[in-house]
Amino acid sequence: MNKKEILIGFIIGIFTALLGSYLFVAFFTKFDISSGIHTIKQQ
Repeated sequence: MNKKEILIGFIIGIFTALLGSYLFVAFFTKFDISSGIHTIKQQ
């Protein structure tokens, strides 16, 4: 593995984590995205 592959994997991992968080808040909670993330941070 070279550094380019590690960087691409890291970027994809961060993107998919953010996408998963967005989809969870959008589909499984009654909040919009900004108040949903604020509520998750408080918990």
